[in-house]
Amino acid sequence: MSPVGQLRALEPSDMQEVVRVQTAAFAPSLTEPPEALLCKINGFPRGAWGCFCEEELAGYIICVPWKGEKALPLGDTKVIPPEQADHLYIHDLAVHPDHRGKGVATRLVTQAIELARKTRSSRIALTSVQGSQKFWAGWGFRSRQKFEYAPGAPAVYMVRERGSHS
Repeated sequence: MSPVGQLRALEPSDMQEVVRVQTAAFAPSLTEPPEALLCKINGFPRGAWGCFCEEELAGYIICVPWKGEKALPLGDTKVIPPEQADHLYIHDLAVHPDHRGKGVATRLVTQAIELARKTRSSRIALTSVQGSQKFWAGWGFRSRQKFEYAPGAPAVYMVRERGSHS
């Protein structure tokens, strides 16, 4: 498959498009207000990228340095990456349904894995929702804990150890 779209860092001016993709990709209980997404992007700009196809945002990923074994809170507008982070946390990967199956997610996840390598993160963690565990397992992520991330939204906390992305 040839590379799809153009990757670039997300910017505050992209928020309308980010919200459009998020709304199309996630159940309403899993969507966040623009302020919460922007807080994460501004807190660690190196961790937020979009894949643009013909000037339209096809998908995005938002990663932040994190510490501990808990999911980053959904909707939090005061996220501050800890000084002594011990891993990279993929908070959000969203691909618009019109662009699924075209390699958008692959490009974005590959970008996150490369960032984890560059920052010497001990691991990458994420919260798998909407039945995406099989997708993440294909990238070397292993289930650690099941929980409810939002009302009526079962989730699985998953981790990929350093040896999988060094």
